[in-house]
Amino acid sequence: LQVEQNMQWDFRMTDSQGKEFVLLPNGEKYGLGLQNLGNSCYMNSILQVLFHDSQWVDTMVDSCGGFEFPRDVMFPATNLRCQWIKLYRAVKLEPELYPHGIKPTSFKRCITHGNEEFSSQRQQDAMEFFTYLMDRVDAVGDVTQFMLMDKLTCNQCGGVKYTEQVGNSIQVSLPEGIHEGVNITNQIKQYFQPNNDDIKFDCTQCHTSVNATKELSMDTAPDLLVVNVMRMQIDKTNWSVVKTSDPLE
Repeated sequence: LQVEQNMQWDFRMTDSQGKEFVLLPNGEKYGLGLQNLGNSCYMNSILQVLFHDSQWVDTMVDSCGGFEFPRDVMFPATNLRCQWIKLYRAVKLEPELYPHGIKPTSFKRCITHGNEEFSSQRQQDAMEFFTYLMDRVDAVGDVTQFMLMDKLTCNQCGGVKYTEQVGNSIQVSLPEGIHEGVNITNQIKQYFQPNNDDIKFDCTQCHTSVNATKELSMDTAPDLLVVNVMRMQIDKTNWSVVKTSDPLE
């Protein structure tokens, strides 16, 4: 049903009474709209978030050597640096030139080249695309990267095991049920609270598999913290997967 709706959806810019929407001017106040290419809402959402973060924008511009087009590139359509500069100039420097927004067609074709899923016309997950983008663009990973410490404490002898890993985002869950508003700061704090729900590990002191308490902490902090809110939950009445729409505060 969702596939059929996506293919036949009427994208007229009118409200329920048939009144035309007011077109907001592109510029410093409202930014620049990115038109949907039919299946690119996931990519457009990530790009808008990134371009609204000054730290990432400055890093990206530095990595590209400025925002002037390089003269030594023969095929700009397949050059990711050129595509970033082209997108940057439209979104940050010249949004007034595009009253109806832009279609990031060439950028999508360039960034997704060689990837079977993202180069297709199928719908994709925004967070999965962001992870893919971090692998392709060093500037993204540099701004979002941090060192995560995983601490396991044996509930039997008190022995501790530490594991370090590089992270680029944290995933926080939402409370079960329907809520009028969820405080995102509280959910992030909950993510770093000690947890002992059915956690086991092989304790070298006890020489057996034991129950443990797990606690996460950050050894280093990123310039831009990416928080992925897990909105998919299990409806225990019929054990189906549902997506929550609770607003975040």
